[in-house]
Amino acid sequence: MKKILYLLIVAAMFTACTPYGSQIPDSLIGNYLNFSNGKWECGLYEEFAIYQNDFWDYESISDSEIVLSKKSGAKAVLIIDNTSTDYREIDGNRYNALAINGTQVIKSDLNLEFSPQEILSSYQQFSGIEKDTSSFKKHKYAMDTAVVRVYIRNLAQGARAFFKRSVGRFNQIEVFNYLEARRVSGFPIDSTDHFGYRYEIKIPVTGVSELTMYELFTDGVIDYNSGGKTFMNYIVEPGDTLMFYYLESGKLFTRSQTDIACETYCMGGNYRFNSEKNATIGLQVLSDSTKIFNAINSCKVPISDKFLNIQHLKLKYNLLRQKMDSNSLQSIFPISEDEVFSSISVYEFLLDYIRKYAENIESTPENLSQHPDWIIAEVDNNHNRNILINPEFIKNLGFSDDFVEFFRLSHAVQFFDDFSPSSNDLQDYELESIMQHIQQSDYKAYLEEKMKSKKR
Repeated sequence: MKKILYLLIVAAMFTACTPYGSQIPDSLIGNYLNFSNGKWECGLYEEFAIYQNDFWDYESISDSEIVLSKKSGAKAVLIIDNTSTDYREIDGNRYNALAINGTQVIKSDLNLEFSPQEILSSYQQFSGIEKDTSSFKKHKYAMDTAVVRVYIRNLAQGARAFFKRSVGRFNQIEVFNYLEARRVSGFPIDSTDHFGYRYEIKIPVTGVSELTMYELFTDGVIDYNSGGKTFMNYIVEPGDTLMFYYLESGKLFTRSQTDIACETYCMGGNYRFNSEKNATIGLQVLSDSTKIFNAINSCKVPISDKFLNIQHLKLKYNLLRQKMDSNSLQSIFPISEDEVFSSISVYEFLLDYIRKYAENIESTPENLSQHPDWIIAEVDNNHNRNILINPEFIKNLGFSDDFVEFFRLSHAVQFFDDFSPSSNDLQDYELESIMQHIQQSDYKAYLEEKMKSKKR
């Protein structure tokens, strides 16, 4: 009892004041959004800055400019002009404009608790949001990487935020990259955690991969939830560099395992989609699809084509996956391979469809000898065997040899996936066949890395 009382007293002390100094004036601390379209331009904090998708140190500070630098020798200059008389009201709050490098911005300290009734409300305050008709990159059959940087700000304001500072941090995110649901660990930028936590996470991606930030942002450990693929997650493409900001306070943290209900910003590759995901917090694709489409249709500002496209793809293929009737589904083929790798929901539908309707036999040395090019796949724990899938069925659906090779790899990876529903082992003769038929060196390297991590 005394220990609990002591912690509460210390938490109150942290709430009342900040015991650490600041390198910049308190009046400048905050996140700066584009005055016209709400884009997160930069963040200025006590000990570092966020600018151009990266973390920067302060080199010099004056009333009119801030010089930023990095250990690599790179520098950036922020010219500050606070003479503007323009202001914007957001949800009844007034925010004065200033200019950073000629771009009008407002300092936003929004800490909203969203509800479905407030859907898109803050996003719609920015009348300068233009229609984004850009498309996702054309899919390439190759393993690639993306960089995710995260600043979790925690000022120990409120007992809940204080207690979260006093326990070990959970520094992982979950990525759905078509091969698996994979937890990837982040590395601290430095050991300083006076005002929060900074991580850099390099993740393996293919196509339009999806990220769930629930574990990292809430410091909670959850089991793998396949339903997460049906919801609207953050997205990342090969080569993207994403920067996330999340305010960890005593207020409401999450609506679900995919929604973050707190002050959250994103910059970098696909920032527009991820910002719209933040703006549509509280609505899931399948829980009430009419609600989110009604909100989008009545929105005063245009929603990007990417966001609308994934909304429709997830809804369409999640429903088709539930239906899974061979006769009625034949008409949807062929499916563009670019579409397949635009949403995990499309690939998940194909996995189920092929598994259900493709010719398959038990994986034995004799059967594999007769059908050496058939795809080795595991089945659930209700069947004590692996199976061989006829690749001609996949080709007859209109898919390329490249797709078949990727499909083969995705099944091979499952034998070494921590979240796999099967306990069946991959036999030596099966592994030999897999390695023989996977030609791409980056695919082999990915599988070998999974095998090594499984042994550890």
